[in-house]
Amino acid sequence: MDLSNATSNREAGEREKGELLQTRKEIIERMEAFFDKFGEVYAIEIYKYVVENGQLQKLLNGLENWRETYLTRLLWSSVRNGPGRP
Repeated sequence: MDLSNATSNREAGEREKGELLQTRKEIIERMEAFFDKFGEVYAIEIYKYVVENGQLQKLLNGLENWRETYLTRLLWSSVRNGPGRP
């Protein structure tokens, strides 16, 4: 592989990375707008979906603003009421 090809591949990779980061940012902003608009009802459904699909770590690592507001409450509710009953 020549140097120009390697540079071109690296630039393409950087461009793709930038696009993915922008898409991620837009998705988070959209989800935050839904949290603002629909509150706890939306949060519970999203959290249940994420947990049911085996993505709990993503939930714990993302959406920091909404974790404190809704997730902590949901988890404590589940502990009190039993699994699967928020």
